[in-house]
Parts: sequence; structure tokens; C-alpha cells
Amino acid sequence: LRFRLIFRLTVQPDLHGDAFHAAWEPYPELWTWVSFGPFATTSDLLAWHESYVRSQRDRTLFAVFDTSTGSETLAAVIGLMNVSVDHLCAELAFVFTLPPFQRTHVTTHGTGLLLKWCFDELKLRRVQWQTNEMNERSWRAAEKLGFKKEGVKRWDRVLPPGKAGGHPARDGDPKKS
Repeated sequence: LRFRLIFRLTVQPDLHGDAFHAAWEPYPELWTWVSFGPFATTSDLLAWHESYVRSQRDRTLFAVFDTSTGSETLAAVIGLMNVSVDHLCAELAFVFTLPPFQRTHVTTHGTGLLLKWCFDELKLRRVQWQTNEMNERSWRAAEKLGFKKEGVKRWDRVLPPGKAGGHPARDGDPKKS
């Protein structure tokens, strides 16, 4: 399979929103480990993208397309967040590989290209991968790319009720989900 990393999602999501929503819709399990999604409509997806990604200067998403068939088929979306120019670091985030492309080269090669760009072009010193400790697939992908486990951050991300790895609300907790 051939694929390429395309940076369009950060530039014109309205042109690709329907394709992204259609590609993700059959796989609600992709949203298990994150606090957002799945999205019922393309409008919901675009509203999330506008408020959570585009409105923040330290976040961006990249699309990985399979081009082996002569057309572009969305294979994965990989993002960066907590990008700090001052500290020369970033976090890989939102590594969503669609099931037909899981256990192929897509995640490792797409992420590898993004890491190369971060280190060679952006001159970052550190790129970290953070995942829920129960998300074994994410841990394996990170380890395959050479990431080392440095620790466990507890209560770092709030997941809504029903999401895997979420914690029940505590008495008096101001954020219930």
C-alpha cells in the first residue's frame, strides 16, 4: 500500500468533513478512549473541530490517505496537541487508524512521518505519546515506534460516563463528566 500524509484537515475541514464523518461512522469504537465523539452528524464533527482543534493554537490534525487504488481513501487521522514553541515539545494525539488499516503500516509510517517532521522541520526536542493506561493497542503502537513508558498520570483527562477508562464522579466533584 502507498499512502501519504496530507495536511488539508487543518486548512479546510469543511471540504472533507463529509468524507471524514462517513469513514468514521461505522466504527464508534474508535472513540472509546477519548472524551469526545462519536459524532452523529458531519455538522457535529465540524463543530467539535472548530471549537476543540482550530480554536486552539497548540492543536492540529493531519489526515493519512491510502493512495494505492488510485484514489484517496482516508486511512487515519493523527494530531498534535500541547505544542510549545517555548519548550520545543508536543504530544501526539488523536491517533485514529480506521479498522481496515489497523495492523498495517499506516499507523507506524504515518506517525513516523509526523515525528520526522516534528524533529527535523520544527526542531522539537521532545514529542510524547499519552494514552489511557487500559488502551493496549495504543501502548503497543507507541512502543513499536520506540516510545518508552515514563509514568502514569492519574485523573489527567475526564471521560464521560460509559467511556472505557473513565472514573466515576467523586462526591463534590465540580465536573461530573
